[in-house]
Amino acid sequence: MSDAGWLDSPTSPASRENDVPEDTPKVRDRLALRLSTEYMLRSIDLMTNVVGGDLVKGLIFIAVVQANTQHIIADDQIAQAYSEADDRVPDDTRRPVSVHALSVSLGIPYETTRRYVNKLLDEGYCVRVRRGLVVPAEVLAREEMMVGLKRNFANLQRLMNGLRRGGVEL
Repeated sequence: MSDAGWLDSPTSPASRENDVPEDTPKVRDRLALRLSTEYMLRSIDLMTNVVGGDLVKGLIFIAVVQANTQHIIADDQIAQAYSEADDRVPDDTRRPVSVHALSVSLGIPYETTRRYVNKLLDEGYCVRVRRGLVVPAEVLAREEMMVGLKRNFANLQRLMNGLRRGGVEL
């Protein structure tokens, strides 16, 4: 599963099936924070491993993917067309993102972002197009990406189940 042993710990919040805290808003808020932090760390671990084990490269990769498709969330018609797990957003529907925009959105210095983008380009994780960078659908269809996506979906289910068990309204 994960290279990070603490994520698989039997004492991690999501793994304690019968450990439901008392029912108070503050306790539920703390539970939601712990569970969402665990989800985030698991997700980062998965994507980092998919792009070769480099945390910053994984973060920038995820940011490019998200920037390429963020406009879809706001458009119900387009979002519906690509709502299934196996649906791929066509490359011509993806919106390119500039290195500068990535740098600003992530709070990473431009030169650092540019170096990591060049690594992603060299390794075939993204391509440069007229207005910036795109992660092509064929990259996201790779076996290791699909495995990561399925594991991340399982992580999301784990988060949602933990929140429900703890009485957090969704």
